[in-house]
Amino acid sequence: MESQSQMLEAVRARIRAQLEAAQAKATALTGEDLPDRGIGESDDGIVQATVDRQGLLVDAQFGPQIIDLTPEELREGLLAALAAARRDLTGGATPRRPDPSMLSDTSTIDALDDIINGRL
Repeated sequence: MESQSQMLEAVRARIRAQLEAAQAKATALTGEDLPDRGIGESDDGIVQATVDRQGLLVDAQFGPQIIDLTPEELREGLLAALAAARRDLTGGATPRRPDPSMLSDTSTIDALDDIINGRL
């Protein structure tokens, strides 16, 4: 029969392994191998967008022709520039999406709950 300290060490090892696995997944999702930024432009050249390494918009610049655009044309131009910036960032590859199963893994908190409530 294992002593309480052995069980605690086993739980710590399991938590450590889960944290390392989660960190590896997070690193893969953030795309650490990607450049720091991507820059793209709308087809008409009126809108330029810059995204960070996660593909999130960090800057948008608009040419003086913006005053002649309808709201729909502005929206389309911004979305086109954003898509072009993301393609620039990834070299045209489809960005990886987070694995939904990562959001429902409760094994670490369950192990901590077992320790706190003396079930180990």
